[in-house]
Amino acid sequence: MNPTLPNKIWFLHSAKLRRLLFGNKSLSDVASALEVLWSAKNFFHPQPVYENADLSRITGLGFGTTQAFELEQTQPIRRIHQPTVAYTVRDLLHLNGIFYATRFKHSVTLSQCQALAWGRATEIAGGVLGKFWISAKFFGRWLLDDIPPARLARNRGLPFGSSRPLQPQQWQYLDLFDAPLISLPNAAWVQTLEILQDSGINVLRIERWRAMRREFAGSANALPQAGVFLMRGSTGEQRLLFNELQVADLVTSKGFNVVNPGLASLSEVRAATANTKLVVGVEGSQLSHGLLGVADGGAMVLLQPPFRFNTAYRERCDLLGITYAFIVGHSVEGGFKVDLNALGRLLDRLNKHLALT
Repeated sequence: MNPTLPNKIWFLHSAKLRRLLFGNKSLSDVASALEVLWSAKNFFHPQPVYENADLSRITGLGFGTTQAFELEQTQPIRRIHQPTVAYTVRDLLHLNGIFYATRFKHSVTLSQCQALAWGRATEIAGGVLGKFWISAKFFGRWLLDDIPPARLARNRGLPFGSSRPLQPQQWQYLDLFDAPLISLPNAAWVQTLEILQDSGINVLRIERWRAMRREFAGSANALPQAGVFLMRGSTGEQRLLFNELQVADLVTSKGFNVVNPGLASLSEVRAATANTKLVVGVEGSQLSHGLLGVADGGAMVLLQPPFRFNTAYRERCDLLGITYAFIVGHSVEGGFKVDLNALGRLLDRLNKHLALT
């Protein structure tokens, strides 16, 4: 440990401190070593399944995206997915989810607070960090983007994770996927930290998702299932599907299971979802259960709020061999509705498509 570093932290909102710590150095600038665990790869993404009229109903976008990107995502494209790289960084200050070095800042929290701590900092020899700031906002990103690097980190050292409180279902997933996470103290000096840059959906990430899918299915339900509707209700960020119960009636008539992951246990979600041919649900985090449970060669149907269009699941489906489909709803005051006839036609179309593949 650097002997010049104090064992107490006194953080102030000052221009001098910001110049010292909050510079613009990149991870590669401050790393003492780096290792490319998997190289970048060019992937082809096939045409999603939807009706052209759906695009005309889009009035707004989801978090952190652009109209140009989302429209590109509705077409067949070829995209380079980034490599997985392990960076070794020495002598870092960790404070409430933000790591600092001279003119370097790496955040894995939604909080932008830069200062205010007084007390003794815990000294930690080292570990591995495979966490992303956006996973603190969305459960789906936590499950699909934090668990894979946590599984990678466990084989490389102490796997550091989030210090924020986790829900019971999250702890159950950590246990199911054997992905232990060690929470760092709010104030700590870390002697050596390996930071995993694992956001690229390359072959290494796909292999870990496939392993998670196998473990999710397990013995939960060995028999193929027609489909599942993952209800959202009023949970999470507001995107209320006003005719959700009517959608549930429609898919039930086609032999689907219906489950609300926010109200069910993980074992109930697995039993309803594992090895299912079709997954239907409002675009959102609850569909991450569906990506784990949908059968190989199956399909996911996203019910898109017109005011919050987002294709975050498209690339994930494509690279796992899952057909990606969506239908854009109609805005109503306080939420949206889905045309039941159009949804029925889309499900019939997908069943025919899957029967031929």
